[in-house]
Amino acid sequence: MDLESLLDQCVTELPSDLPLQEKIRLIGMLGWTDDRRTYSLLMQSLEDEKLQEYVVKALAQTKDSRALFPLINLWNHTSSPVIQQLILQYPYSTRDPRAQEFLQQYLTDTNKPYRDIAEQALKTCTGNSDFVYRYAGSDQAFRDAQTITGQIIVTSDQLTQNQSVMEENQRGVRAEKPQTFIVDGEGVMYIGGLINEHVQVARGRDVKSAGEVNFVKSERAWRVEYINNRSNSYYPHPASFIWVKRYLDQVGVQCSKDHFDEAFPRAGFNDAEFLDLFK
Repeated sequence: MDLESLLDQCVTELPSDLPLQEKIRLIGMLGWTDDRRTYSLLMQSLEDEKLQEYVVKALAQTKDSRALFPLINLWNHTSSPVIQQLILQYPYSTRDPRAQEFLQQYLTDTNKPYRDIAEQALKTCTGNSDFVYRYAGSDQAFRDAQTITGQIIVTSDQLTQNQSVMEENQRGVRAEKPQTFIVDGEGVMYIGGLINEHVQVARGRDVKSAGEVNFVKSERAWRVEYINNRSNSYYPHPASFIWVKRYLDQVGVQCSKDHFDEAFPRAGFNDAEFLDLFK
């Protein structure tokens, strides 16, 4: 079965009265697809308690970065030991560094079960920079972003050539307005110029890092004055800074920093208010 046929079948049959075993079979197949549309189908099925075990396994297989926070929310509301174990195993499979705080909090209680699972997961995901982030917004915004042009590749020459564009982006803004940046799947850094949405700078693509940056020009070169990982499109972990540093070193744009100047969300990825965004 080709991908389009599988997705069409799942749209039609997963919400239907199809026998449970057939739904489980379809969910298992979705876990092996690398397509943005898979996620919404799996999340719809996650609402069915009979299917949750198989959906969590499939989400771990897809490694779609959007799944972590809804699964932590599920953890906070489920009493099923099977689902709890699978959610603890999930970051071991995905190596999502943003799971670190959730796992650390879990392990603070020495009476918690499944500590060996949580400890192995924590070792796997802690500080992992080799992780790809998928756009967390709507599918319509994703489709619209694919048509956007005007992104600026970060090199000294391109920053100089587009200096007026960056200054125009500041027009009418009292406080200093940073440039929106992403590092794409190939490790190349772009800024938005006049584009201020991360998904549009990325043209919908998955990224290795994202945030906001201010460049300043000295007599000899451009340098990074300020940088953070704030992106409500991708929510990258602070460990993703390494991709910024590697790229800037390669192209000769000065960056004397070894981490982001500010890390977001400020209260961390396991904060209740932050997790409420994904219910």
